[in-house]
Amino acid sequence: MELFLFKHQEYERLYNCTNLVIDSIPIEDRRLTIEALINLILGIIYFLVYLPCLYSIWKQHWKNDCYTILLYIGIVDLVGIIISGFLHPILSLQGAVFCSYPTLIYIVGTFVLAFNRCIQIISPSIAKFLFKGMRTYIWLLFCTLYALYCMFFINPVLFSGIYFAWFFYPFVGYREDYGEFVFDQLPSYHDVSVAILSPLIYLIFAIALVIKSKKSIITPNQAPTQYFSISRLEKMVFLQVFSLSLLNTTECLFYIIMQYTTQQKWMTILAEFLWFHIHGFPPIIYLTLNKTIREDCIILFKKLKNINKDPPSNVVNVMVTPFNANS
Repeated sequence: MELFLFKHQEYERLYNCTNLVIDSIPIEDRRLTIEALINLILGIIYFLVYLPCLYSIWKQHWKNDCYTILLYIGIVDLVGIIISGFLHPILSLQGAVFCSYPTLIYIVGTFVLAFNRCIQIISPSIAKFLFKGMRTYIWLLFCTLYALYCMFFINPVLFSGIYFAWFFYPFVGYREDYGEFVFDQLPSYHDVSVAILSPLIYLIFAIALVIKSKKSIITPNQAPTQYFSISRLEKMVFLQVFSLSLLNTTECLFYIIMQYTTQQKWMTILAEFLWFHIHGFPPIIYLTLNKTIREDCIILFKKLKNINKDPPSNVVNVMVTPFNANS
């Protein structure tokens, strides 16, 4: 964004579409109709399902720091769904590439990069160890500042309908020579760090959970017998965070490969859907594994259903008596 706002001549030099003929690649090769429609339908479903979950999280975040993190993630996810679940498939249905809508795709790409980095750097499970009270807001501020830095000072990712994905290089599929285009290294370092540290953190989390649940049974005249007892709640918490971690780790690995190797369409499609599900799948996990959120959503739907069924209570019956002029 810094290049676009304050160094526009340099932006025009690096992202110039003047000599590029979009239709040199037929629209049939730039449009993936089935994938885009699936993406769009799932985007609508995820967005509608996420809203009541976010309402429940908002109710709970006053009581629990972990829910404050989930609220922050939820807001980021909704923006991510709007981009990856609505704008992305619409651009794909049009067979768009960067040069189709350069300004729009460039600006949206800065938000994509910022929100993607923001959602990957924070995790509700880590909140159990590092987030408490005001520390929660300090970490959220750090994540926000990091996202803003990526938005303004890192080259954005740009949509390409050819591969149904977003790339740092604006002319993917048209020009193989990168010329003077310089790739920022921070996104690569970020993806590698997430791909390595994320599973490592969850491994530590799992080990800590097992150690914490270690118990002993002492019976007369026998040595103490040790066993592990993990509650259903602890299992559900671990399963939630592990599912999200797996999506993040896999997506990062694919994007590392995509940016620096010859693009394979199956890989770019899979990577895009992984990124999309990082934002869209959490409400499914919440409704399946989180009893509090599930019950709040059921109560909310019942209230909405009753509002539609109940007649208005302020109706007044008025009896009109005909006027008789002879009386």
